[in-house]
Amino acid sequence: MKIHSKFTHRGSSAVHLSLRSRLAPALACFAAAIAIAAPHAVAQAPAPGPRELPAKTVPVPDTVSPQMQKQIAAPLTPTWNVIPTTAEGWKEQVNAGYQATMKALPALREALHVKVEPMTIDGAKAYRVTPETIAPENRNRLLVHVHGGCFVSFPGESGTVEAIYMAGFGRFK
Repeated sequence: MKIHSKFTHRGSSAVHLSLRSRLAPALACFAAAIAIAAPHAVAQAPAPGPRELPAKTVPVPDTVSPQMQKQIAAPLTPTWNVIPTTAEGWKEQVNAGYQATMKALPALREALHVKVEPMTIDGAKAYRVTPETIAPENRNRLLVHVHGGCFVSFPGESGTVEAIYMAGFGRFK
């Protein structure tokens, strides 16, 4: 009842008194939350600028196969860090990547003995990637691979490259 007496004013109705008594604890908690959070907000400083590092040559590891060493040592594509600034530029870049990948897919599938079949899962387009031989320990396993690409790059079947490698080398569907 002391809470009521602290918040009562001459002429206050019973409804006002009841509302004030119910809001007082909530308002006290809200004020405490602001007081606790305030030091963190004040302590936040703008992020420091980027750190410049000198160019560095990273050696090709000798712990992988000669074939993988060749892949790792291959030069980056000339556009590996080109970020288009227009929608048309994005479309051109995505289409160029798509075309190049689609040309290379048949040879990759053949080399890794993998079959790729289009399918639909609950209305979404997908691809089933199946190796010629599934390892016995993988017969009851299914790897669900969702490729990167930010919902833009490597659309459709061109997005199956990583899944083909995983199915071919890992020998699972």
